Amino acid sequence: MSKKISFTVVMLALFIFGATLVCSTLGQEEAVRMKIAGIRGNPANGQVVVILKEEEGLRILPIVVGDDQALAIHLGYEGLPAPRPLTHDLLAQILKAVETQVEKIVITDLREGTYYAEVVLRHAQKTHQIDARPSDAIALALRANAPIYCRPHLLHQQAEQKGETELPPHTVAQGWGFIVQSLTPSLAQFFGRTEGVLISEVRPGSPAEKAGLRAGDLLVRVNEIEIEDASALAATLAGQKKPTNLAVEYLREGETRKAVLIKSVEE
Repeated sequence: MSKKISFTVVMLALFIFGATLVCSTLGQEEAVRMKIAGIRGNPANGQVVVILKEEEGLRILPIVVGDDQALAIHLGYEGLPAPRPLTHDLLAQILKAVETQVEKIVITDLREGTYYAEVVLRHAQKTHQIDARPSDAIALALRANAPIYCRPHLLHQQAEQKGETELPPHTVAQGWGFIVQSLTPSLAQFFGRTEGVLISEVRPGSPAEKAGLRAGDLLVRVNEIEIEDASALAATLAGQKKPTNLAVEYLREGETRKAVLIKSVEE
């Protein structure tokens, strides 16, 4: 019986879901494939940030999401079932019942501090673009095993905050095995501060990983020096004469932590 459910049911479900049909000329070749690099919460304000990272590079896109969306994304990312189907579970089941595939989701734009996304559906050799919040789109993509994409200009925008084009934040600390990103306004609100740099990636086996650093941590102090942004971090590291130890202070889940990164002479 499920095979005979009308495709109209899907459109009704999407209406209930809070999405609307939109026209789009976005092609997959124009977007960058992403993966979830981390999910971090801040108990002080109850907000959660989802960190997306490009699969074939080092650029990231951190997005602050609401509590309900954060839970849905976390369950989908970990592959954990909810006691009862959540909205995204229900929608994924309806799409499967009417043989409609979630081809991909694309984060398309940033306007007035709000990110926009599309869910691209395929049914009966036709594609449909659905306007959606990025958090809802990501939660659905995880349940439908659909790829996540992002328009490249959003990644460039993240990297060019505060005039950092001459000091790329992606590479400024890679000698220690981690990569950083300066705070955007939404991330500053999430962490409750404007100073510091977001750790966007930690390399396996690196001094940073061995010291316990993770993607999503906010680095605020290095060798007792306050770090305002990626440029300040670059200047601080450049002022060290081939150090083998790096004392850092960072925030995770609203808690201040300390660690010492130890690098061998060969590194």
